[in-house]
Amino acid sequence: MTESKTVSSGSLPTLIGTSGPDVLRGDDTSEIIRGEGGADRIYGNGGDDIISGGLGRDILDGGAGADVYVYNNVTESYQGGGQDHADLIRNFVGAGNDRIDVSALGFTGLGDGHGGTLTVAVNDAGTRTYLKSYAYGEDGNRFEVAFDGDIKQYLTEDKIIFADTNVAASSDQIAALSVDSELAPIELLGVLPDDPSVIG
Repeated sequence: MTESKTVSSGSLPTLIGTSGPDVLRGDDTSEIIRGEGGADRIYGNGGDDIISGGLGRDILDGGAGADVYVYNNVTESYQGGGQDHADLIRNFVGAGNDRIDVSALGFTGLGDGHGGTLTVAVNDAGTRTYLKSYAYGEDGNRFEVAFDGDIKQYLTEDKIIFADTNVAASSDQIAALSVDSELAPIELLGVLPDDPSVIG
């Protein structure tokens, strides 16, 4: 059986998923949680977590605390080829000061979704908010991530770490998420069928 792993990255424990669909659960402390491949479900629970779903259409829920959701490549959450490959982030608005880090993608601010900017849109039902680019790459994909509910008024520039913002923590987060250390196995918390319909 393929197992999830933990490593030590600086002062934060790191929980790493597999290439398939996993269920990863943090605890009440601050952690780094990486889903890697597959349609993962990640729950940070308490603490100020750094969360990266990696490849696959993931459901991410940081829970309590000031969590940061990190994207290092458009292929981690996107629209393209007539298919929806966007992650769903839950509980972004709450007691914690959650943020989303897209600095590695080169976006520079909020705008109309063109010229290196992202735009915020809400579906007609008011059940989903989208942070998206309208600029397609050579592979025919464009960045998009979905949030539960209508949170447009909360999804402001201070909640988004862009490429041109001087946030020291951002580079530290990216470095931590790319750690390549000897891994120690822990108990596999769960796996899901590799079925993108889990988001709905």
